[in-house]
Amino acid sequence: MKIQEAQDMVVLYDSLQLAHKCILNSFYGYVMRNDLKKKLTISYPCVMLNVDVARNNTNDQYQTLVNPVNKTYTTHSECSIEFEVDGPYKAMIIPASKEEGILIKKRYVVFNDDGTLAELKGFEIKRRGELKLIKIFQAELFDKFLNGSTLEECYSAVAVVANRWLDLLDIYSSLPRMVDLTRVIYH
Repeated sequence: MKIQEAQDMVVLYDSLQLAHKCILNSFYGYVMRNDLKKKLTISYPCVMLNVDVARNNTNDQYQTLVNPVNKTYTTHSECSIEFEVDGPYKAMIIPASKEEGILIKKRYVVFNDDGTLAELKGFEIKRRGELKLIKIFQAELFDKFLNGSTLEECYSAVAVVANRWLDLLDIYSSLPRMVDLTRVIYH
C-alpha cells in the first residue's frame, strides 16, 4: 500500500507542477506582450540634479491668498522662476538652435512698442572687431523683423533682405578680385 500511495503522490505533484507551469507560462505570455512592454530609462545624473533642485531651490513657505476678505493664505512648496519684464515690448526675437540639445550663445533682440531697438545681446552688430559686412547685414535684418502683421509676412520681409545679400555675394564671387565689395553693396 505504501508504494501505491507514493506513486499517487508522484502523479499528484506532477499534475500540480504542470498546472503551475501552464499558469505561469500564460501569465508570462500576457505580461510580455509587445503592447504591454513599457521602458523606463532613468539617468542617474538627471535624477541627482532634480533632487538637488528640489531640495535647494524650492520655497517651502510659498503662500497663496485664498480669501482676500479674511486674509487667509495656503502655504505650499513651489519651485518656480519669475521673470521681470520692463516692457511692454512689441517683440523679442531669439534665434533657435539648429540642433536639439545644442547650447547656443545668449542672443536676442528686443523692440519697444514704437519699433525702436530696446535691447540687443550677442549679435555681431554690437561687437567690435567683427566684419562690417555682417554688421550691415544684421542691421538691415533687424529693421525688417517688425514688418508685417503675421509671422509669414515677417519671414517674407526678412527673406527679401537675405536673398538680396545672397545675390550680392554671388555677384561678388564672380567679379575680378580687385573689385571692392563695399562698392558692390552700396551701388
